[in-house]
Amino acid sequence: MATVKSSAKTGKVKKKNFSNFTKKEAFKQLAIENLLSWTLTAEPHPASDFFQERLLRLRRHFDLETCEESKKLLIDAVCEEALEGFDRLKFGKVQIFKVTPRSA
Repeated sequence: MATVKSSAKTGKVKKKNFSNFTKKEAFKQLAIENLLSWTLTAEPHPASDFFQERLLRLRRHFDLETCEESKKLLIDAVCEEALEGFDRLKFGKVQIFKVTPRSA
């Protein structure tokens, strides 16, 4: 999550999901002016039947356009499909936990 000042009055800092930023806001937050296009040369790989069925189910049961958690499921499915056949590669996810110290 990125932090953005909510108002000059309160001075409080508000956390905002990156996916909720407009392109202009994201560029400002990242201090960039434009993106460079890449030219990739690779042979297309057809999606497996398993992936196509999973994508159908994700579209049917989840809001893949506005829900952050649903987007994570879609990203996981794409990464899983992309890594198929590369047995020595692993996709790692980091879970961040907030720990509140106990009072003595």
